[in-house]
Amino acid sequence: MIAALDITDVGTAHRIVQIQRAAYAVEARLIGFDGIPPLTEDTADVGRRTDLEWIGYRSGPTLAGVLAWSIVDGVADIDRLAVEPRFARRGVATALLAALPVDRTHAVSTAEANLPARRLYEHLGFDFVGYADVVQGLTIARYRRAPAHDHARRHHH
Repeated sequence: MIAALDITDVGTAHRIVQIQRAAYAVEARLIGFDGIPPLTEDTADVGRRTDLEWIGYRSGPTLAGVLAWSIVDGVADIDRLAVEPRFARRGVATALLAALPVDRTHAVSTAEANLPARRLYEHLGFDFVGYADVVQGLTIARYRRAPAHDHARRHHH
């Protein structure tokens, strides 16, 4: 089940931190870079991110994954997508991405070396935009996906 998250609730923010640290630790090992910002966020840091829209995926009572985005120039810019590793490869990330506002373009970035994430985004209709070097030792791959109605029209002609 997917629902909005109240990050000002300390318990919710704490659970988000647990998920992020576990998920991004896997990514850090995969890409050989441990400077991913959510790895060092604490409960208070997450609780202050009211500039983002937060949704979560629950498996029974357990919060298994989170997605946060902001609207930048009319685009839903995905700030983070994290799934607790024990819930990986069960459709959690796909379900969270499907819950984004369908009337907007979606933008997301991931490490160039994070092939599982890149394959997921490409499978879900995101188009590769280009690479960007964000800090020493980290190149990201940027993706965009047109609003759902544009996406459907593009693939039916």
